[in-house]
Amino acid sequence: MTTMPWSYVDVLTFGITRIQWSPPAASTAVCEDCDAQHPDGANPNGANPDVARTLRLLGEGVLVHPTRGEYSNFTDLAHALAMLCDLPLGGGAGEVRSEEARILATEIGRQTKHIIFCLCDGMGVSTLDEHLPPSAWMHKHNHPDRLVAVFPSTTPAALTTLATGAWPGQHGVPGWDLRDQAGIEYPGEPVRNSPEALQKEALTEETRAALDALPTAAKAELLQKAELLQQAPAGPVQIRVLHAEPRDMRTNTHLKTKGFSTEAIYAVEPWANPRTSRRKMFFVNAYNRTEFPIWYRGELGAPPASMDECAADIGGSVAETVGIGGSAVETLTGHIAESAKDLGTERAMRLAVDEYRKACDQVLAHVRRCDEAGEASYSYIYTAHPDKHMHALGVAHPCVGQVVSGLNEQLEAMWTALAESGLDASILVTADHGHMTVERHHMVTLSEEQAACLEYANIGVHGKGRHAVFHCRSGRHDEFEAAWRRDARKAENFVLLTIEQASAIGLFGPCAPKRHVRPRLGDFLAISLGKDTLVTPKEHATFADGCHGKCQGAHGSLARDEMRIPFVLAKTGVGSG
Repeated sequence: MTTMPWSYVDVLTFGITRIQWSPPAASTAVCEDCDAQHPDGANPNGANPDVARTLRLLGEGVLVHPTRGEYSNFTDLAHALAMLCDLPLGGGAGEVRSEEARILATEIGRQTKHIIFCLCDGMGVSTLDEHLPPSAWMHKHNHPDRLVAVFPSTTPAALTTLATGAWPGQHGVPGWDLRDQAGIEYPGEPVRNSPEALQKEALTEETRAALDALPTAAKAELLQKAELLQQAPAGPVQIRVLHAEPRDMRTNTHLKTKGFSTEAIYAVEPWANPRTSRRKMFFVNAYNRTEFPIWYRGELGAPPASMDECAADIGGSVAETVGIGGSAVETLTGHIAESAKDLGTERAMRLAVDEYRKACDQVLAHVRRCDEAGEASYSYIYTAHPDKHMHALGVAHPCVGQVVSGLNEQLEAMWTALAESGLDASILVTADHGHMTVERHHMVTLSEEQAACLEYANIGVHGKGRHAVFHCRSGRHDEFEAAWRRDARKAENFVLLTIEQASAIGLFGPCAPKRHVRPRLGDFLAISLGKDTLVTPKEHATFADGCHGKCQGAHGSLARDEMRIPFVLAKTGVGSG
């Protein structure tokens, strides 16, 4: 591919506080991987002092760069896991760091017979330090300076990277509730969600059943009208993939009713779909009752909904899948609301750990079956804990510590059982991101002047507000930036970058975001430098104001507590290598 027209000397050496400008010979370059043009116009520093400030903070280690420094990235790990399964990355992954991935794959054990990958949502290095003694199993096997999260440090960005091996700027899901629009609108023509369009769509669906009986010409005409309707726009949407189905959170409807096909939602193909691995694959996943694993499993089919269903249906499939838990605490749609009333109770902690014990038991059974059959295996366990507890209670709450301790005990028990059985296995434990506690006085809202310049503010107390994405009203970009700079608190506690400046620094990956993904990133990005977090007026009234307000756990920025994730690697030592 053609590289960007500037070099990251400042990030590489951490000794220069400006981007070194290196214009290419051509006026523009089209990246073969991301299909984006990288212009050689003005110096990307521009007049924005926050560019140099961001680079300085990255160089000082106050902020963690996702692609530079001594760390490997979660993206490299996703690629390594594909390598361990002898599977290539899917189409459209863009620029990857194959050598980093090969090193990780070798470290985990390319010849190891059984690979078990465990992802505990939100369990960053600082969370382990907060709640586990140095003698704990995870601490003894952790390499705390080995791995960092993707940016934004959020679950949808990380899990989509895990499924594709692609950086967030390439795969299409760089966060929660992403604003986009399918199609183009024309004057006087109905959009998809208008009464006229819905009436036509209903007629089309009703008529499709009799299509085969129609004359060829009539059938072709009807299909053409249906196709035109499918291309009709529906206005802006807010894309969320970690839901029962890919959803527009603006209207609470399926994205397919808004003109978004699976290919339009995700810009990269998943590496597990639909290839055949030399390893028999097994997925234990809190999102298995959603459409997300159906996408990344592809031709492997929809996963069973429960552990009991999986246990009754174990057979000769290439990949078996099981969902974690039927309890409200393991919220399978990714929502916090279902379990909020229980979080912090003894029941909630017991259920979270008990469901994880069941998951480990299922993986042990799978590994033993594969070993008896002479087969290699890859198992994946994803739990939404301790993230759920930390969002509701903060990082330091004793209930979070009990959950983390319980997870540690179950992982150690699984490793001990593998070793005592003489099985050749590696267990790798990490997280999608870390966490930070946001107290009530750190919850900040936009001013009326700032809000007046925006069409969409992708902010929120549980993470979106730590890497706030702003979509400006047409022509009001300069006005918004000026209003932001005049706000002393925000100017001090956030850096405000244009998306092009953030991309130039390499925050979304080593390559510029794909054209397909770029609209979802908005116009400006505000990254929190401390604990201040941008929240909606409704959230401020709920969590910050009044006698019922309380701290919340959040993540999403480049802060060390949010970016540093564990690399817990334990091998049985039986033929591992």
